[in-house]
Amino acid sequence: MIKLLQRICLLILCSIVIHTNADDAQVSENQFKKEIVNRLTKKYEKTKSKILESDIFTRKVRKTLYNTNRKLMVIQRRRNKLNSELQHTNHKIEDLNKKIKTLTVNISSKKTKISRQIRALYKLSSQNALFYVLKSKSFNELERNKKFLKIISESDYDAIISYANDLKELKEAKEDLKKGIEKSDILVADLEEQNKELRKEVRSKRVLLSHLKKQKNKYLKKLSNIKNTTQKLAISDKIDDLNALFGTDFFEQKGYLKLPVNGMITSRFGVFKDPVYKNKIKKNGLFISSVRESAVRNVHPGRVSFVGDMRGLGKVIIVSHGDHYYTVYGNNKEVFVNEGDKLNIHHKIGTIAKSPIYQKYGSYFEIRYFSEPINPTSWVDLNKDMSQL
Repeated sequence: MIKLLQRICLLILCSIVIHTNADDAQVSENQFKKEIVNRLTKKYEKTKSKILESDIFTRKVRKTLYNTNRKLMVIQRRRNKLNSELQHTNHKIEDLNKKIKTLTVNISSKKTKISRQIRALYKLSSQNALFYVLKSKSFNELERNKKFLKIISESDYDAIISYANDLKELKEAKEDLKKGIEKSDILVADLEEQNKELRKEVRSKRVLLSHLKKQKNKYLKKLSNIKNTTQKLAISDKIDDLNALFGTDFFEQKGYLKLPVNGMITSRFGVFKDPVYKNKIKKNGLFISSVRESAVRNVHPGRVSFVGDMRGLGKVIIVSHGDHYYTVYGNNKEVFVNEGDKLNIHHKIGTIAKSPIYQKYGSYFEIRYFSEPINPTSWVDLNKDMSQL
């Protein structure tokens, strides 16, 4: 009997130990899973933060690139203006060359003429001039001879002055020509140097943007791997919703979003030429034509940041999706949300109105990153049908 009681007590003790070890093992397993969840969450948030930092830096680089391209356009306009001035200068140079050629011929001719006159005067000398005066037989003849000598003298003087003026004008023309050529050369060289430096900067910025794009894709792949790892470890069975752990990031939805209203895109994002007025028009979003009273739905979870009227867009709803992503819904007849409302995906936020611009019933839709509009076409899946919701 005593032995039997000892055996029963031993079995009870073993059972207690086994049960205790099982509970400890269960606690240890849950704690292990919890640690993995925490690590993956931190890793996910850290990678997501790097994507945001990369995007912010990319925006700065693009802004710099935009400013650089504007500078290049200014330089191009200056070059065009300079080319016009150079053409004018070239015509001026041609005129100056003709003038120099004419002056050279005139100077050579006058030089020859003056040389002959000086030689004639030298032969005549002052005594010969006195001879003409003394040779005069009458007062009238003397006056004629004096006038003749004066005419010769004045003619020689005018010829010498004209010769000197031509030489001066020739010198000034050559100096003007030299200055014009030097100025043009300096301007051309300066613009070419600026153009060279700016184009070098554009190339470096484009290389940097390419690197940042590859880096962002690498981070996005890393985020995807983290989610896949979580699913493979079967942690999701302890979590009601995997999105509760990682959230639903807007930037991961590129190519998967549904249009806010079921219909046909009749106006697209981009710059277009007006068929009537021939001027360029920039369109920051899409216009989706649809049937009257169609519902407008939020394309991604977020919070309403604005509800109000905007010129040309009617009643507008703006939803913030975090990480500086926003969606804009315009041309609403009715609005069913208020500022601050938290929205789930495909939440009914309004109904469409008839657009005074497009003269059709439909919804105007934009996607913005920070304050910049981005092309919604690359973000939506056109094969998805909102009418099924």
